[in-house]
Amino acid sequence: MKYWILMGLLLFGCNRDFSNTSSDTSFAIYRLQDKSISASEVLDTPLAELELAEFPWLTAGDLSLYDISSHVMVLRHKQRSDFLGSPMDAPLSNKPFVVVAGGERLYMGYYCHPASSWAAMMPSINSVADFMFGPAIITINTWNSQDVDGRSDPRLVSALKSSGIYHGGIEVTLQKVEMISNQDPAVLQAHVTLVNRDSEALWVPNYEKMGTDTLVYFGNGVLLEQDNHRFMPRPEHTLEITDIWDFSDFVRLAPNERLQQTWEIDNYPSLKGEYMAGLWFSSPLPWKKTDVYKDGARIWLGTIESNRISVVVP
Repeated sequence: MKYWILMGLLLFGCNRDFSNTSSDTSFAIYRLQDKSISASEVLDTPLAELELAEFPWLTAGDLSLYDISSHVMVLRHKQRSDFLGSPMDAPLSNKPFVVVAGGERLYMGYYCHPASSWAAMMPSINSVADFMFGPAIITINTWNSQDVDGRSDPRLVSALKSSGIYHGGIEVTLQKVEMISNQDPAVLQAHVTLVNRDSEALWVPNYEKMGTDTLVYFGNGVLLEQDNHRFMPRPEHTLEITDIWDFSDFVRLAPNERLQQTWEIDNYPSLKGEYMAGLWFSSPLPWKKTDVYKDGARIWLGTIESNRISVVVP
């Protein structure tokens, strides 16, 4: 009997339509009309030629907020599983989606699966689960930092603002990077500015207090690139991952408030020459709770890429 109940649940998951009839479609994510088409089959297909489903998969009406800095979306009433199905069968894996704002198609992405052998340099939504986040969060990630990021298209920003769900999040600027010790292992010093670009107060991680081991663990530290070769700190420490956060390790930033920090990051290889430096700034994980607010301020979650600057190591 248990076997047939399980099979019924699996079949139900595989055949779910995941369509949406929300009235606010100023921002929307659509699947294709033909649900059997995989993302690899339409990689080179112009957006205008894709046949979208009649109803969107997710819309602005489903969201309480969209953080444009980290592309974290917080669901208003439903849970992530209502949109992505059961993690057991992951019915949307490797299927494409199209983001539409103000009636215009902006970019194509796909529902990625961590265990899949196929991956594409395009925006993606984890089709199994954003297992490091609470049940009301869906994120749109990207691995391709070299091209223009369609996730920040001005038309998307306009649509989110018109729907009342736009949140500016934070801005991370890498001001200066220098190698203060170039003996292997080398030590790098980074001067960073964080600015709250949101309309509400935010809790952001204070890595000066947490320590750069934590920074490196969650975001790889400052990445140096030369001739398509990338250099980052070599992992040295194992952290105990917990979803119980100590908010004394965070700083509360009011709207437009800025925080300047200086980090010393060790365990780089000995380097020489000119490099391009960049930073992936991430919140600690996991955050498994549904609520993303504490004491009247929103907890900033996700990952954001900084600007890139030139660094010369003599």
